[in-house]
Amino acid sequence: MKRALIVGINDYENEHSHLQGCVEDAKRMMGVLHRHDDCTKRLNYECELLVSSKENLVRRDELHGKLQKLFKSPCDSALLYFSGHGSRDLYGGYLIASDYSKEHPGIAFHDILDLVNQSPVREITIILDCCYSGSMGDDVHGMKGMALLRSGVSILSACSGDEFAKEDGTGGVFTSTVVSALKGQAADVMGNITIAGIYAHADKLLTSWEQRPMFKANIDQLHTIRWVDGKTDDVKIRRLMHFFPDPEAELQLDPSYEKHKCEVKEAERGVHHEEHEKEMRELSLLRAAGLLQPVSHESLYDACIQYGKCRLTPTGKFYWRMVKKGKI
Repeated sequence: MKRALIVGINDYENEHSHLQGCVEDAKRMMGVLHRHDDCTKRLNYECELLVSSKENLVRRDELHGKLQKLFKSPCDSALLYFSGHGSRDLYGGYLIASDYSKEHPGIAFHDILDLVNQSPVREITIILDCCYSGSMGDDVHGMKGMALLRSGVSILSACSGDEFAKEDGTGGVFTSTVVSALKGQAADVMGNITIAGIYAHADKLLTSWEQRPMFKANIDQLHTIRWVDGKTDDVKIRRLMHFFPDPEAELQLDPSYEKHKCEVKEAERGVHHEEHEKEMRELSLLRAAGLLQPVSHESLYDACIQYGKCRLTPTGKFYWRMVKKGKI
């Protein structure tokens, strides 16, 4: 069981604090988190959407109560997404609710981490699109050597602890990169999207002159946040070891791997070989997934006709080793 609290706050009691794109950002995030986008379209996170309007503000007590509920009871995975104002003082950072004041600036990051670190939820992911969000998890109290995140917790933030998070015409710049990552741009060849993959995607899209996303984690393995249709699947990937006995091996090809209808004289292509033609279909799919490539030829077709070879790409070698270790 997986659940997510998705928060977007545009509206504040102080009208000068209003934002434009946070509610829409939250709705976009719910749209990509609620279901996987693979062939099954199965349920992913059970999402609760908490957004503001002029008539219904998101007040501090309500937000705090939702956070408590998110992390209180056991489940496999819990995810918090927040888009709105953030602030920071000498005591750390805050998520700002609609009714903030100088006396009560918001919900302190260290209070949220207290809930997280005491939670029975096995895996917790926090994604923050607000100013100063990178300060969540900082050692603001000078407790050197202490782990601020318990095992199983990941935090992905829009900017560093002393930066502003920016909006463009469609919403948060950071959220746009996260949504595109979750739609598949950060997927591996089997369609898995992890929090580290999302960070890597955002890191590449946001230049050194822009806000810098931050990633903090205390995890012993990467879990899949969402699945999309991949370029291949585990069954096909396991066939790598059939074609290549070791990752540096090269597979000899010949015309018998090509279909008989190709424009080559029968005498030149040898005996019709159904097994080789079947294997060529597999090799073509692995080539399309970026796992192998012809040696000294532009295409597998040319390699077959000219008695060439094919070999694993660096990505293919990685997955070959994953198969060898029994991880796929």
